[in-house]
Amino acid sequence: MIGKKIQSLRKDKGMSQEDLALKLTISRQAISKWELGESVPDTENVVQLSKLFGVTTDYLLNDDYETVQIIEKQTSGVSNNNSTVSREHFVGKCCGFMSFTKQLLIGFIAVIFILLAIMTIFLLTRIKYEPIYIDSSDGFKVYNLLVENSIKARTSDANIYVPENMIDEAMRILRENGYIPAPSSQQAQLLLERQIAEDIRTRIIQTNIVTDAIVSVEDRNVSVILTLLNDDDRLSEQKIDTLVEIIASVIPHFSAIMIVDSNFNYYDLNY
Repeated sequence: MIGKKIQSLRKDKGMSQEDLALKLTISRQAISKWELGESVPDTENVVQLSKLFGVTTDYLLNDDYETVQIIEKQTSGVSNNNSTVSREHFVGKCCGFMSFTKQLLIGFIAVIFILLAIMTIFLLTRIKYEPIYIDSSDGFKVYNLLVENSIKARTSDANIYVPENMIDEAMRILRENGYIPAPSSQQAQLLLERQIAEDIRTRIIQTNIVTDAIVSVEDRNVSVILTLLNDDDRLSEQKIDTLVEIIASVIPHFSAIMIVDSNFNYYDLNY
């Protein structure tokens, strides 16, 4: 096929085989063999032929070059005199659509992140309120008193609600101003357990068994941390029994007792 193209181009230029051979500095016989299909030009000669005839090397080497060119022209809808949508325009439209879709997706993801951030901030900053039970006739006065003292108070059903972390300060302000608020059931339970723990601690220290004690009470479970006397390595069984009797006198129906001393001795008490 390349031989026929060379022959056709040569004749279009009005050149003989000898003329072409001289320009390529090769023999006439080589030209004849190319055109007869007995041999093909090497790469250097193909390049020189393309320059000489003003065609591309792809045209010389590709047997389907003309068919491809025709198909491309038919599918592109482009003519010399009447140009429709070019390939570049079509590609540009595709790129523009892809760019718009990408921006839309990025915007959607950004909105999701913003909503998640707002929800997180809301959950982290949400304040839990605790009730303070007061006489309904004092509700308005108590509310104003707390607000004046920078307590974020709320009212509902004649009860005053304050932030959980401000409950102790609110109770102090009310007591100092002559109001006696009733604590909630949870607060009452905590106050009762603190009073019981302090009572047990006082009784233990009064026995002179130890120099100091830390006592905590939670739902009838008693924990005691003791500071032993200087000459004690650990508590004797008699002293342990005395401690148990003290606890039982304050909490007759205790659930469990845990005792640890300052020497890190743990006394396993099962009842």
